[in-house]
Amino acid sequence: AEELVDLVDAFAPKEYPAGAVVIKQGDEGNQFYVVESGTLDISVQGAKIDPGLTYDVGSAFGELALMYGSPRAATIRTRTSCLLWFLERRDYRGITG
Repeated sequence: AEELVDLVDAFAPKEYPAGAVVIKQGDEGNQFYVVESGTLDISVQGAKIDPGLTYDVGSAFGELALMYGSPRAATIRTRTSCLLWFLERRDYRGITG
C-alpha cells in the first residue's frame, strides 16, 4: 500500500493547449500520462487511427515507457486544451525497484 501512495504522490500536473504534441512517435519515452480533462488524438506514421478512438478523461498512455523504455509507438496530440498528470520513468523505477 505504501508503494501505491508513493506512486500517486510522484505524479505531477501539466496543462497543454489545443493542438499541442504531447508525445511524438519514435521519440524516447520517459513519461506515463493520465488524462484529467480534455481530448487527445492518436496518430501512427502521420495518419490518425480510427477517428472515433481518442484519449479522454480517465485514459492513460505511455505505460511502455515506464516498463521498458520503449520508443513512442504513436503521436499523441491534444484536440482540446488538456490537463494531464504525468509520472517520470526514473520516479517509477525508484519506487517500484
